[in-house]
Amino acid sequence: MSSASVQSKLCQDQLALAYVSKKSIFPVALESRDELLNGMDNGMRLQLAGFPWYSLTVNNFKSEVKELCSSVAEDIEKQNEEDEQKQSQKTQESKFRKTMLKTYKEESAYKAAKMHLEDGNAYWLNTFGAVTQIPWTKFKEKLLTSFKDDFKQTFGDEDTEWLIKILHRELEVDFCTSDDMVQPLWLRIQEQARESYAMREVFKMDSLFKSATVVDALRDLLTDKDVNVQAVAIISLARTGSNDNETVHDIMKCLNIKDRVVREAACLALGHLKVEDAIDRLVDL
Repeated sequence: MSSASVQSKLCQDQLALAYVSKKSIFPVALESRDELLNGMDNGMRLQLAGFPWYSLTVNNFKSEVKELCSSVAEDIEKQNEEDEQKQSQKTQESKFRKTMLKTYKEESAYKAAKMHLEDGNAYWLNTFGAVTQIPWTKFKEKLLTSFKDDFKQTFGDEDTEWLIKILHRELEVDFCTSDDMVQPLWLRIQEQARESYAMREVFKMDSLFKSATVVDALRDLLTDKDVNVQAVAIISLARTGSNDNETVHDIMKCLNIKDRVVREAACLALGHLKVEDAIDRLVDL
């Protein structure tokens, strides 16, 4: 990390992808911590908050490199063990996918590709015609039929069921419209899945940072302009286990935020922290 790299959009996107994909992250600082933090946006600060930094300054270069190499070696060994355990499962999944691809007829492949390019309005018109409303059960059945192989290969049965419940909520609003443009339905489903997976993994994450300084920094992020940063900050606060009055008060205020994801994160956090004073408010919601 340098002053230039932490402000690079490409580097920011690479870190975000690594973070959401649960890749190994080893922050290596080429400049002082304060200089780098001043150049970072809140998203990068939050993503790096739970990882130890390695500072390659002149004074401690050798010791830090040794520590870094040791940490990387330990991580590789751990991943090798996990890979061995997953190899059998991956082999079975690979065989299944190859079989599916071989049996996929050209006509159905063409139709599927065409369907993937249809925006939400076109999909509705081609599937339901001029009807403006449809029961959820009927829509769900048609959706799972239209994208049967996609759901199976991408998410599997268990996660498909979990994702469908989320889509049931999200489809109450104009789901396919993004940046004032109507997007393909399957593209929006994939984007929703990425967001939901990220939220789920962040909430599962065992907190590595519980210091008062970090808790204060996370509380500051509750007022960030980016609602996604707010939501992750709320969940991260819950993972620290901090249930002091000030933290609880700030999370409670987030129940009034307009964005639904932020409110949902606040509900999860208050429940995780077992804040009894929030029970009546949560019941009202």
